[in-house]
Amino acid sequence: MNYFDLIREKFGIILPISGGSGRNIDDPLLINHVNKFSAVFLEYDYLKYMAKCRNIEYQRTRQVLLFHNERIIDLLYITITEGNASYEENYYFDISESYRKDDEKND
Repeated sequence: MNYFDLIREKFGIILPISGGSGRNIDDPLLINHVNKFSAVFLEYDYLKYMAKCRNIEYQRTRQVLLFHNERIIDLLYITITEGNASYEENYYFDISESYRKDDEKND
């Protein structure tokens, strides 16, 4: 089961996210039907609830906007702390739809 389904099941929250695992640029999480400003907060919500599902603590450390295969990807780096150890994970969010939706409004 993916995390957006687990979040819905465990917390009763339906995030407008679909797609892949988000763990690499070619398998991003797809942000659906929101504007580009809301997309960022949705990414943060996803990470917050994903961390609760995994029972971990994390901190966002960096965020980078990438262009890949005609898609707009928001890459978030997080640092996870478990006991005395910490490590970094990356999450890729495809926000192309959000950017294009906003661009259409401005035309």
